Amino acid sequence: MLRDPIIEEVREVRHKIATDCEDDPQKYFKHIQQVQEQYRNRLVRRKPSRYIITSYRTALEVL
Repeated sequence: MLRDPIIEEVREVRHKIATDCEDDPQKYFKHIQQVQEQYRNRLVRRKPSRYIITSYRTALEVL
């Protein structure tokens, strides 16, 4: 299996955050919320689609 350095880095950071939060899911979630609030202007939000695409064929019809 190929090693992806980006995925490894993400996992290392996630592990460090979990350790800092004493492996408590509530503390982890609160930390993530604080980070999201801190970088609110950098988050990307996608507008909801007007269409529900249920198949590749439907996607082609919509486009």
